[in-house]
Amino acid sequence: MAVNVILVAGICGCGKTTLGKALADKLNWHHVEADEFHSQENKNKMSKGIPLTDEDRFPWLQNLHIELCQQHTSILSCSALKASYRETLLKDLSALTIWLDISSDEAERRVASRSEHYMSPLLVQSQLDTVEMPEDALIIDARTPTNQAVEKVMTYLTTADQSDTDVPFG
Repeated sequence: MAVNVILVAGICGCGKTTLGKALADKLNWHHVEADEFHSQENKNKMSKGIPLTDEDRFPWLQNLHIELCQQHTSILSCSALKASYRETLLKDLSALTIWLDISSDEAERRVASRSEHYMSPLLVQSQLDTVEMPEDALIIDARTPTNQAVEKVMTYLTTADQSDTDVPFG
């Protein structure tokens, strides 16, 4: 499977950044952390437990897409909760989506334990209410240890299409 973007997606607290960084290290690809692309206004809203609207997200998604287009290969850690968000992010890119599946209780526990992040635990339910599960994603249980999740992705990439020799592994 020849891909130039791997999207690691899921609700807050599922471990997107941890898995994204681990995959980027393993593949020697550029890592893009979507949270770093939010406007200060969006961060302020989320820290107050106010869900973002599609209008809030649109410029953020566009900026992320531009960043992905400027890189040869990237791992993107991003919630990408709706199909329309994933379409905007991955337009004209060859991508694999990984969905980290997590229970609401576990996500709330993880988000509440983060002291250096602006995301409020109050937003977990809002994100669950917004989710449109991707139809073509590799789904991984968010409780899977990172090294095992990386191996699942690597196995998937190398066995998805044995006839494809253009997989750009680092």
